[in-house]
Amino acid sequence: MQFPRISLGIDDQRVITGALRILDLLIVAGTGYVAYGIYHGFSAHMPDHYLIAIALGVLLAANFMHFGKLYKFLDLQKLAAQLGALTACWGAVMVTLVFIAYFGKVSNNFSRAWATYWFVAAFISLSTVRLFASVLIKELRE
Repeated sequence: MQFPRISLGIDDQRVITGALRILDLLIVAGTGYVAYGIYHGFSAHMPDHYLIAIALGVLLAANFMHFGKLYKFLDLQKLAAQLGALTACWGAVMVTLVFIAYFGKVSNNFSRAWATYWFVAAFISLSTVRLFASVLIKELRE
């Protein structure tokens, strides 16, 4: 499908990066919930400490991804750079959560399988969104 050739103005760029920020945070929260449902069952009540971990993960992801410059519009077309920065940022989020759980002496309250599912599912989802955004922006600019 060929898109019409358009020029992306500063407002268009802000809308795209703003939507990407929101989508990233929804992915982080959604994959944490789905990972819990896969491992413990969707009918099971999610304990508060899992909800706190997911909320903290969303907060950390928002900050690490911002400071990792994942939302610079000109860099969204550079898929390799985006995936490298995404790997570093998402890895930093998970390492930070593990440190918090370990030093807070609550790591035994969390399932390692859940944490692994969450890490992998979020990384794959975030990478897919980056791929889609890169292709879409290239198509809109050509």
